[in-house]
Amino acid sequence: MNDLTDFYAERDKSNLKEMLDQQDKMSKEKKSKQTVTNLPFRPDLQQYFIPKYSSYKERLVKLSDHASDDAKLLFSALYVAHYLYFYTDDFTRNRKREFITVITKFVDFLNKYEFDSDSRINILKNFETYRVNVEKLKPQSTGLKVMTCTIREAIDFARFRCRLNDIEYGYLYTLTKTKPAPDDDVVQTTLTDWIGSHTWLRRDDVGIGHNLYTSLGSPKTVITSFRITIVTALREIQKAKDTLIHFFRSSGVTLDNLPEFQTENEFDSPREYQLFCRRYLLSVLNLLRTKYHEYNKDKKSIEFAFKLILSETILPRSQGYVYQCILSNEYINIWHNKQSIARTSKNDTTFSLSFLRELVLFANASSDLKPVPTCSAENICFCWIMAYQTVQPSDIFKLSSNDFKFIRRRNGEVTHIELEYFKGRSGRLHQVKSLETKTDIGKAILKYLQDKKISTKNNLHIESIIKLETGNGNPASQLFKLCGNELRDKIEKKLLSKRRQVCF
Repeated sequence: MNDLTDFYAERDKSNLKEMLDQQDKMSKEKKSKQTVTNLPFRPDLQQYFIPKYSSYKERLVKLSDHASDDAKLLFSALYVAHYLYFYTDDFTRNRKREFITVITKFVDFLNKYEFDSDSRINILKNFETYRVNVEKLKPQSTGLKVMTCTIREAIDFARFRCRLNDIEYGYLYTLTKTKPAPDDDVVQTTLTDWIGSHTWLRRDDVGIGHNLYTSLGSPKTVITSFRITIVTALREIQKAKDTLIHFFRSSGVTLDNLPEFQTENEFDSPREYQLFCRRYLLSVLNLLRTKYHEYNKDKKSIEFAFKLILSETILPRSQGYVYQCILSNEYINIWHNKQSIARTSKNDTTFSLSFLRELVLFANASSDLKPVPTCSAENICFCWIMAYQTVQPSDIFKLSSNDFKFIRRRNGEVTHIELEYFKGRSGRLHQVKSLETKTDIGKAILKYLQDKKISTKNNLHIESIIKLETGNGNPASQLFKLCGNELRDKIEKKLLSKRRQVCF
């Protein structure tokens, strides 16, 4: 009877798979036969939507009902730029980002602006002045250069140019010649001065509280706390990575157990790529769940490594659900409470799906001579530690294996790490303070260099690190979130053992 039940179950699975495959084929065939309708070009519109882009939400820009002819003409030029940036492939992503950051500010200014024979020519200059005087921005941050560039590209568009008479074209062309004010010099300030000028931070309701505010006023306290935080984060990520490698080896996980990985360029649309990522994520998570319950070693360590995987691949609202499914050996569904659990990001921080694939490949390598994969979080921590060691930021990415020297005992054990590098600004060699490998910072850097296989005389290959700008999806931001969540207890424990203040 059981054999008969298994037979029907397998047959149903096979039929379901065939049906889903057929649906995919029908869907692709339908899409291939659909005609694409071009977006209408209507520069006479008095309002339009700027589409959602990256982390910027969709927004409506609307011209005042009582706008003058000059205001309508300027608004038309902005519409043309919006059309070019978002509905053609002729411009870079940076153009979209710059346009989004300025457009609403300028339209608000335009709707309140009073045009006359003199002010109509100086509208962009007055916009710059307004943002400097009222919004307290530096001239280079007002968006004037973006506006002149936007208008220039609009009047260069043939479909818009043919609608303009000579007077209208001449007016817009004149605006593109508006000279921006010279850039202000960057004003240097100290951490103490900055904290002192933001006294509202002392409040408990909207700030950080009196105790932490007082601690932040001491640069030594802040830097010490930062160093311990970053070093602890690096060491914990390294330990979790080694645990995963051992887990993959002990459990017999190979690339054959994982679906074939595909890049976004191999798909016809972003939606198809997202669907693939969800299916791939589901396969990986359920594989880890199964192997976890066959694993008889240190489960506490592997559970922490799983938390880092979930922080990278699962949305925060669903991480608890997936973690409990792993512990209780329950099948993980890609949908939880009618919402997808998958977190998709182009910027990897710790243990992303692609990085896990690299670890599986390394775990099954026949030789340990090849470098151990390092994630973005490890690279960022290394860069910050090098900056703490007084390496110039512009020189960190140029460091090579030849810059590092190991001092060893007779038994080969490394006791100190020395670094001497060519300092670009001064044009001479600069030696930084040596690190003892018995300290936490020394252990973290030694492990990082050993993973990079520095003995092979190769470059460290950390030049791919992006500039650490702010933003929710930026690896540096994600690393700080990790320090505030999954790594919080370990970091606080280390700070308390060193009798240091928690500042991050």
